[in-house]
Amino acid sequence: MIDEHCLQDVQAFLADNFSASSAYISTLGGSSSLMIKVSLDPRETWANGIFENSRWSAISVHSCGAGVYKLEQFVASRCIRMRKSKVNSVDQIIDRLQFLADWAKNNPIGS
Repeated sequence: MIDEHCLQDVQAFLADNFSASSAYISTLGGSSSLMIKVSLDPRETWANGIFENSRWSAISVHSCGAGVYKLEQFVASRCIRMRKSKVNSVDQIIDRLQFLADWAKNNPIGS
């Protein structure tokens, strides 16, 4: 189940690894989903200071029941596309986000 504990763990990881990010719980449709947006670039490099002018991604995580979560990157702008995946814990969600952070570090702007 997506809860405040999961949200806090993900927000702490995002704050340490991305220059700009947001995470919140959405309850649209009656079930809880974790919605995540991250920019892979520092704010100073965004054209006109607009988030969408950076390399960015939007990811959703929702529970499939019995401790299984579906992680889906539904928007990726000028960054690596991640496959849909099923994960079993918050730690695995953070591992997938670490993959994105590592890719950004190994592929700086303009490379």
